[in-house]
Amino acid sequence: MDSEKGMRPGMVKFMMGLRIIVICMADTTDDNTDSENTKLRGLDTLATNIVKVRERPLFIMYYDDNLGSICETDIEEIYEEFRLQQLDGNNKLDHLDILLHTTGGDPSTPYLIVQTIRQFTHDFTVMVPLYAYSAGTLICLGSNDLEFGPYGRLSAIDISLGESGIQIISIYHFLNFAKKCRKEIEMVLNEINSKRDLKTNVDSELLAVMVQQVESLGIGSLERLSHLTEYYSKLLLNYMFEKKVKEGVLTPNARDELIGHIVNFLVFESPSHDFTIDLDIAVNLQMPVKRMSVRDFDLVLPLIKELQQETQNGNICHYLGKSASRPDGYRKPFFRLYKR
Repeated sequence: MDSEKGMRPGMVKFMMGLRIIVICMADTTDDNTDSENTKLRGLDTLATNIVKVRERPLFIMYYDDNLGSICETDIEEIYEEFRLQQLDGNNKLDHLDILLHTTGGDPSTPYLIVQTIRQFTHDFTVMVPLYAYSAGTLICLGSNDLEFGPYGRLSAIDISLGESGIQIISIYHFLNFAKKCRKEIEMVLNEINSKRDLKTNVDSELLAVMVQQVESLGIGSLERLSHLTEYYSKLLLNYMFEKKVKEGVLTPNARDELIGHIVNFLVFESPSHDFTIDLDIAVNLQMPVKRMSVRDFDLVLPLIKELQQETQNGNICHYLGKSASRPDGYRKPFFRLYKR
């Protein structure tokens, strides 16, 4: 306090008060830091327990049900999360569990998400306790193993056109409807007059009506995106069947044929864009999927519920507001890696 001897009493009181304020602010900062560290303590405990029981690291990919969406910015965030754990191409994990919960998003992003994750692990299992729809299904296709909860499910890969909402599956079903109409009408005409080979152009007329409803440029964009998704899906499925090819269970030709069958169903031939794919349908498609054990599901489901609660509490998946591409608003995804 020697430096204060020459000060006027008022100035001394001011300096002492200033010190008290600074000390209080430091204490508050420490309290806030402690608070941040304890906010997600319940979530961290549940995740760490899964790591201990399954004896492998866990990567959580959680998207809010209403305002969460897989998008391009996720790629960098996922990369940074793994790098924070000091992982790189020379220090890979042997195996990784991924807990995935999403209603979908941009179908062109999952391929790069999978490739990014594979920079840090030799292989990974995707756990789907509840659902991983559309673009989430694409991420699952890039796994080595796939595990469903008792009512876990995937979906058809929903490729739609901007604000119009036209889906590629709807267009392909309409094309099949037009072809069927032509076939049925020509069959009836030839039954009436068997001496002539009568034809109709009803399919062309139906297609003309469709083009009037959706601009041709939009249909072209939808077709381009569908073939891009088809191409990415086939690349990703090579990871899923890699083990069977190495073990001699599948030949490369048989693998390619099986992959083509799965992709055609998911992208083009599903009954509708919201068609759900449970364990039985996935098995019929010959996807290497199994049901999660009761023990593991009883560990994972409380974690999903905790993630949902922490989102409601505002501790994760923060709301980022509206934009031209997201008029209803957008919430950040929650990514976190738990190592052993």
